[in-house]
Amino acid sequence: CTPNHRVLTKKGFDYALLANEIGMPIIEPYVKEKNLIKARLLGYLLGDGWLTKNQAGGFAGSPTDLEKIKEDLEVLGYKTGKISSRKTTSTIKNVAGKLVNVKGITTSINFSRKAARFFSELGAPIGRRSEKIFSIPNWIKNAPNEIKAEFLAGLMGADGTKIKVNKNIKTDFNPIR
Repeated sequence: CTPNHRVLTKKGFDYALLANEIGMPIIEPYVKEKNLIKARLLGYLLGDGWLTKNQAGGFAGSPTDLEKIKEDLEVLGYKTGKISSRKTTSTIKNVAGKLVNVKGITTSINFSRKAARFFSELGAPIGRRSEKIFSIPNWIKNAPNEIKAEFLAGLMGADGTKIKVNKNIKTDFNPIR
């Protein structure tokens, strides 16, 4: 950052050039332990994935995310198809409740039927999630914090939004949706 950039210190905000005792985030490595992968992938699946009644499934997302997902699935012993992109048109309801047509490009990857059964057994819902009532599986709820953190990382990595300052109250932030 620039020398006059303000950063948070133990004593409040100060210029980077003058700042002492700056808080640093903990940087965790991308862990390849199978239980953490299962939790991370289940979270991502709930955000930007799908399972169908005929035991098919896949993930959508950025090519970089999908490469990591492909690697994670391989660690668990499951096969995937190639990462592919296609032009899409969707009708969505915006925050104000208005229907809006959105054009874009969707990048996705499909996984094997064996993987689809695996995710179903982990508690992933089959079919349209927006039309079903489901909850986070107990094995996640009762898991150690490390597994819960990976689940949330997958979920928020898939569907989280960047936190923004509230337009009406400048000292408040909009919630994560």
